[in-house]
Amino acid sequence: MYKSIIIIFAVLLLSACFTKKAATTTSVETKPEPEAKPKVEAKQEVKKQPEVSSALTENGYTIYNQKCSTCHKAYNPGDFTENDWKIIVPEMVKKANQNELTIGPGQQELILKYLIDFAKK
Repeated sequence: MYKSIIIIFAVLLLSACFTKKAATTTSVETKPEPEAKPKVEAKQEVKKQPEVSSALTENGYTIYNQKCSTCHKAYNPGDFTENDWKIIVPEMVKKANQNELTIGPGQQELILKYLIDFAKK
């Protein structure tokens, strides 16, 4: 009788382990993957602004769209004043360069020109 109880207990214990493992595996398989955070492109934000008027501003827009929106949403230039951008851009370039997203001094100037051209007055 004692052996029967031990065998039944062992079978129940093993079946509980396998059932739990199967349930965990199933829940992982059916769990949807988290969606990647969508990047907001500068074009979407800038539609409210006038057309880009110079080649330098256009180059700044392109660099801003490519580089800055890789880390965060590309803000509308009109969200900040010229003085704000003069503080924000160097700080962001410094952070970007620390994170191996290289933005050279010439590119920084083009980005700043674009943002200042459309900054809040």
